[in-house]
Amino acid sequence: MVWDENFSELKRMKKLFAKMMSESMEGMPMKDITGMFDFIDVGETDEDVVVKAYLPQFNKDEIAVKVTERTVEISASHKESKIEKARDVYRAERRLGTFRKFMTLPVEVDYKKAEAEFENGSLVVRLPKKEKKKAGKEIKIR
Repeated sequence: MVWDENFSELKRMKKLFAKMMSESMEGMPMKDITGMFDFIDVGETDEDVVVKAYLPQFNKDEIAVKVTERTVEISASHKESKIEKARDVYRAERRLGTFRKFMTLPVEVDYKKAEAEFENGSLVVRLPKKEKKKAGKEIKIR
């Protein structure tokens, strides 16, 4: 069948692409490529908008969260250097990293009541939804 031939070619291309990607990232530690991917979930309950971000390479004091009625910005950065000397051998390590994500929220939130927690590399931001105001005004008839 013609369809089988087309799908076999797609499968071959998929394998070739996977091989190419794995070879190009070979030897690259995962902690160095996490910035290439967004590990963020935005969800909604009846009362809140909940933003969860997975930031294992950052400490709590390296993270900033800014909130408005319709947006959330999460940013983080660190810069750390460590130099060791043993006999005639020097060892230098540098840990650099930045992260920044700006999101538009699905509904308006009461940003003054927003709360954030950071534990074990996971940031959770809870944003209470604004109460919906009734449109219009009821008028008494005389």
